This record gives sequence, C-alpha cells and structure tokens, in this order.
Amino acid sequence: MKLFTAFHKPFYQPPASFIVPIWAGRNGRDISGNMKGDDTGDHISQQNPYFCELTMMYWVWKNAGMQPTDVWGTCHYRRYFAAPFTGLFNHNKKILHKKPTEGNINAFVNESLKKAALQQMQEADVILPHLVNASLQRKVLITIEEQYVRDHPAEDWHILKQVILEKYPSYESSLNSFCNRIQLAIANMMITSGAVWNDYLTWLFDILFEVQKRLPPKTDPYQQRALGFMAERLMNLYIQHQGLKVQYLPIVVFDKK
Repeated sequence: MKLFTAFHKPFYQPPASFIVPIWAGRNGRDISGNMKGDDTGDHISQQNPYFCELTMMYWVWKNAGMQPTDVWGTCHYRRYFAAPFTGLFNHNKKILHKKPTEGNINAFVNESLKKAALQQMQEADVILPHLVNASLQRKVLITIEEQYVRDHPAEDWHILKQVILEKYPSYESSLNSFCNRIQLAIANMMITSGAVWNDYLTWLFDILFEVQKRLPPKTDPYQQRALGFMAERLMNLYIQHQGLKVQYLPIVVFDKK
C-alpha cells in the first residue's frame, strides 16, 4: 500500500515507508528537498489553483505506474488517515486535531495505520474518512446540495449536474438521491485498488474537464477552487452509484496550536 500525500508548502514528512510525498501544483517551480512534483509526464500541474489536490491524483494515475491490484490512497501534508482512535475521550471521534510536531505525526502515521487499512481492504472495495454532516443552517441539518449552493455559486452546481446527466444519464436516480443526503466523506481522501482508481478517475476527469469549459470566470481565489470542491462530492456519488462496499477510518489533522 502507498499513500500519496499532497504538499504545497514545506512541512514535516513522516518517514513511514508507505508515505509518498508529492508537491501538488509544482508546475516547474524550484522547491527545497528531493520531493517529487506533479509536473512531469502527463500532468495538469498548472491547473492546481482550480483542481487543488486533484493535480496530484491525476499525476499518480498517469505516471506512478500503479497496477490494478495495487492498493493506494490520498492524504494531505497535515491531514492523514489514522488507525481507529483509542482512549476514553477519543475512541468515538471521527476527526482528531493534534499539534503538528514530529512526535505527534509519527505516532499516527506509521505501520499501525498501514496494518489497519490493509485489514479493512480485505472486507471492502474502498476506505473513506468517516462521514460528516454537510452543514447546519439555523441549527438544522441541510442537504449536500443545499450546502453547496449556499456556500458556492449555485450556477456552478447546476452546471455540474447538467454535465453529469449529459455524459452519464444512468446516474440520474443516484444523483437525485445523493443531492438529498446530509452526510458525505470529505477532503478527496480515499484508499482503494488501482482498478477502482482507474475507473473513478476516468469518470471524474471526464466530467470535470467539461464542467471547467462551462464555468463562469471567477476572481475570488477560494471560489476558483470549484473543481476541487466538486470532486469531494463526486467521489461520494461515484461510490454510491457503483454500490461499492465501504469501510471507514478516522482522520487526524495536525493543525492545533
């Protein structure tokens, strides 16, 4: 198993042998150290402001030589999957926040994580982060679609749905039920086989490249990341539609001051 980890700034790299750090959006720039970038071979590194960590996922898909039977996944430089949390105050948590020290990172990103993931893959098609609520509005849970059109341009969401139904009309029922869900897995993080990755990413980028052609231009750097935000939702939709068997792992985020 390999976990490809998207970096976009200098940060501690855990020494675990299955972690492969990749500089996402390198796009020919000089970076310190010997980290690989996502800008060799067949790549979309220059599109990182719009696709976020998807430029790393695209690079791995096209260039890392992963085979259909290989197990690989995606993480972020400060956000990793973790083995199930233990301890009185942590065992029910889906996300744990810790200070970004070498000791803390090494305590979570180690062979115990690899072992937990490989054990789960014996009984699952994919591993995702635990599901979380899309959002609250006036203390009431709202749907995935309601959250997106509240926090992002509604026109973008309608364009996305239109492209999905044009290209993949068999998704209509799944899309309708997905839009009304109130929970999803976030962060474009997944562990699965190379075969599933290939099918998923073929579908994903076929949709997103067409959506990109139709999106209105944006000046807000946050809203420019629309394609990355959409992909977070699309991963969940794909897994639901394909009927894949899912297991879940918590996430540990190294951001606590």
